[in-house]
Amino acid sequence: MAKKPRYFHTAVHKNITRDRFIRSVNPIVAEKMRAILEELKRKESGRG
Repeated sequence: MAKKPRYFHTAVHKNITRDRFIRSVNPIVAEKMRAILEELKRKESGRG
């Protein structure tokens, strides 16, 4: 059985940690940043 790549887990952990930090500073900014990051991910996956 193939192993799942570890980098994916690490990336998710970084995203969760970043999101918690930004929410603790300003929840409104957190929502805007999440939308921007998701849009960038969509663009990157479209190129690949």
